[in-house]
Amino acid sequence: MSSVKIPRPKPPETEFKRKRGPPPQATKLLIASLSAGLIFMALLAIVFVPRYLENLNPPPSTLLTLQVNTTSGSPRIVVTYALNDLSLSLFNATLYRDNATVASLSPGLGGGTSSLSFTDANHDGQVGAGDYFSIQATSQGAYRFEVWQVDVGHLVGVQSWTGSLSA
Repeated sequence: MSSVKIPRPKPPETEFKRKRGPPPQATKLLIASLSAGLIFMALLAIVFVPRYLENLNPPPSTLLTLQVNTTSGSPRIVVTYALNDLSLSLFNATLYRDNATVASLSPGLGGGTSSLSFTDANHDGQVGAGDYFSIQATSQGAYRFEVWQVDVGHLVGVQSWTGSLSA
């Protein structure tokens, strides 16, 4: 079998020099392509830059420190510390006994019952230190009380105890 060699083209002896400018159609095509690219980039910026800026300032979150208090007559879970005082509408709460829901408060901490209710002690419309949850935990069991911040989906306060609470 014989091998066939393909001759390589020889490099030009002189450097290429354009003798005239590009035709007007090519110039128009380049300008139209550049304009379309810039418009496309502007549209992408209109869509994605606001989404980026939203993520720079996430909604505020808080952390609640809760304490069971039985000395005030009726059993309460008192908010002893709040990292940020935020609107009541951002929170819900649930009381569990032996991992079963006993009572819950909807967002805004409304809809209280005799088993669980919320009191805004300083009437400012925000959850903060001094506010409290009145509870009835008269049956023996393992209790867990949770407060959730619904706009960010975080558990912001929890208190657990075993036994019953009575006045």
